[in-house]
Amino acid sequence: MRKFFLPALLLCSLGLIACGSDAGNEKENEKLVQETPENMSQDQLSDEFSWDNIPVYPGATLESTDDCAAKWAECEKCEHRLYVTDEDPADVCSFYKDKMLDMGWVKLVYQFYPEGSCLGTYNSADGNTRVFLNIAQRRSDKKTFIAITMGQDCP
Repeated sequence: MRKFFLPALLLCSLGLIACGSDAGNEKENEKLVQETPENMSQDQLSDEFSWDNIPVYPGATLESTDDCAAKWAECEKCEHRLYVTDEDPADVCSFYKDKMLDMGWVKLVYQFYPEGSCLGTYNSADGNTRVFLNIAQRRSDKKTFIAITMGQDCP
């Protein structure tokens, strides 16, 4: 949706500039040009891409932040985070199943597996941001990992 909104906003801004011909409107027109989306920073354009509304399991530690896998390459913005905890994976899965909904995410898929692991996919209410959760126990150290990938404006 943003792909269509940004060019339309820019076109409207340019139309306003073309229509304003007196000197009194020049400063207002300059302000419109300066505030068009193409001149804004990426952070200003991506306010809804925030980890603030992604719950973190109590006591979990952030182990790494990485680029997203190739299948997320077409997203406008994407990030992957890996958290670890000593808690049972089934308890962590239950936490995320409830907490994501409490924080306004729309569940697309959520699957529990017999060994206590789970996978979940959620969208933001406006559908522009997608979150994928993978929670399971690592064999190497028996810690529960919480892998979260968040992408914005994904095809």
